[in-house]
Amino acid sequence: MNEIDKSYEEVTFDKLYDTVASYITKSSELDTITKAYKYAAKCHEGKKRLSGEDYISHPVNVAYILTDLNVDYVTISAALLHETINHGGATYEDIKNEFGSEIAGIVECISKINKLTLSDDKEASAINLRKVLVGLSEDVRVLFIKLADRLHNMRTLEYKDPKKRKIKALETMDLYVPLAYFIGAYNVKSELEDLSFKFLMPEIYQDTFILRKNVLTNADLAIEEMSHEIGTTLTDNDIPNDIKLHIKNIYGVHKRILEKEDKNNIHDLISFQVIVNEVMDCYLSLGYIHHLYRPICEEFKDYISSPKTNMYSSLNTTVFGLDSTIMQSHIRTRKMHLIDTLGIGAYWQLKGKGSEEMMQVDIQNKYQFYKSLTEIDEAYFNNQEFIDQVNRELLGKKIYVYDSKGNSIELPVGSTIIDFIYKTCPDNAQNVKEASVNENVVPYDYILNNSDRVNLTLNKNVTYLDSSWLENAHITLAKRKILETLNNK
Repeated sequence: MNEIDKSYEEVTFDKLYDTVASYITKSSELDTITKAYKYAAKCHEGKKRLSGEDYISHPVNVAYILTDLNVDYVTISAALLHETINHGGATYEDIKNEFGSEIAGIVECISKINKLTLSDDKEASAINLRKVLVGLSEDVRVLFIKLADRLHNMRTLEYKDPKKRKIKALETMDLYVPLAYFIGAYNVKSELEDLSFKFLMPEIYQDTFILRKNVLTNADLAIEEMSHEIGTTLTDNDIPNDIKLHIKNIYGVHKRILEKEDKNNIHDLISFQVIVNEVMDCYLSLGYIHHLYRPICEEFKDYISSPKTNMYSSLNTTVFGLDSTIMQSHIRTRKMHLIDTLGIGAYWQLKGKGSEEMMQVDIQNKYQFYKSLTEIDEAYFNNQEFIDQVNRELLGKKIYVYDSKGNSIELPVGSTIIDFIYKTCPDNAQNVKEASVNENVVPYDYILNNSDRVNLTLNKNVTYLDSSWLENAHITLAKRKILETLNNK
């Protein structure tokens, strides 16, 4: 969201259909989408949203949001049908008979999640939240539809009463923003953040919006000249490129102000996205940019050799530009850019038919959030303990440290050497003789800081683990592995 009073175009089914038909060409699949719309329209006939619009407008707009990802016909159909069980009087069997078990299963899962409501009863709320988290991880398409559902509801949140607005906004910030982050859906994450921020802190939102606008206005000329200079230099050196301007979202600006404690010293609100064809071109482009402008060395990050846990990949550098403008550049290939924008949702564009299966596999194998969620779900039978650990381990702030090979390791704030050991070498954890941070030997209870460099010394012939390790473990994987080893002694 780039403007404080941005209005959103409520789309019709005709527009949705035309958009879908631009990338789905199989007539039978388009027919299923049309059938799903007609079925949903009949289920919601006569019903209105608080905005006064026909209720069917909501599922249509949810489906339209998903077209940015080029999602398959199953996902579009399920999005159109996602409210038919809870609000349309349909049953799972009804939808299964009309559309098959695949679509019906997704709709049923979303319906179960949507039935769950926040409760004053702490235990009941914990149970509900646990079901939401676990349910969203069962099928990646459920997660995408639920994020789109929440995004459209947040766009129209002004029609709810003030108390409900704040409850929804807080829930969105605490749960759906992190979920969007963990699958790398940056655009969705940013808009959900801004919308939540707008309803939770309207005055601060307004001030931040104006500050952001002023920064952009003052930097206009320098931005234009630097963009042209970088693009021309790369082209002259046979590196095909696109230069895109990235502007930090309003909530992102707010966070930077809090971090810097100086609204006049925020230099990374604007960045260039330098998009090239090959990985080698990324590194060559970095050299040319550093030749043009003096880099701030301590702010360089290589997320190509060490991607973030949500698969974010880029060379990030900050330079002193024209007119004393300090500017970031994010240098990446076209594939990286697609993934960095859409996250795992980019698979639909990169892989085509059958992408959802590959996405599900990658969510389970590559995305640390879901590995950790499974660990926590298996380890904590008490629902409130489960939620507390999710908040600490998954939804809280993160640090990034480096192993001896330069790989970036994501850990929750407050993590110790013990957590690092089990995150990086769980099978040999008990054989870690010594740990050093930034070339200094440290005890096992040492609390890690962002950008620490950690080196472990192993002796596979000796077991060093003892009960004190358990006291200094924070992540579930470490706690479970330590308990298993101690119990087997």
